[in-house]
Amino acid sequence: MKKKNVFHIIGCGVVGTFLSFQLAYCHIAEEIHLYDYDTISIKDSDIYPGLKNKKVIDCPKVNIVKNTIDNLRIHNLHTIAHFGRFPDILDMIIMNNDDIYIDCRDHKQLDFDFDFRVSLDGNLLLIDTFERSKIEFNSVVDMGY
Repeated sequence: MKKKNVFHIIGCGVVGTFLSFQLAYCHIAEEIHLYDYDTISIKDSDIYPGLKNKKVIDCPKVNIVKNTIDNLRIHNLHTIAHFGRFPDILDMIIMNNDDIYIDCRDHKQLDFDFDFRVSLDGNLLLIDTFERSKIEFNSVVDMGY
């Protein structure tokens, strides 16, 4: 039986949202779990596609990202939104060794053993791996803004 490509994206800010869209659009993922506790605010309307509609203000970011991915209508892709506060939301995650867990939260706190951490720090894109990861990769990319 073929292993499913299951990704868990923790944090649906700019980085987590973009990464989720790319995993879906490039047909890399068969299942994407989205985790976040935040809701859409007025300042987010330029970050998330199609959010000029004021009806989405105060909606959970995970729901907006999930709905946007679902609207791509990608065959055999299942998207699941998990809305809740950290660390409660981290307690919901049952680590499966075959799945890939990517921490895209804004802060640099290392409170959980994910496969990767991806963050944007000013002009720097930071990509780290952790002990749990099957791939060893650490990089800092200057985005040159």
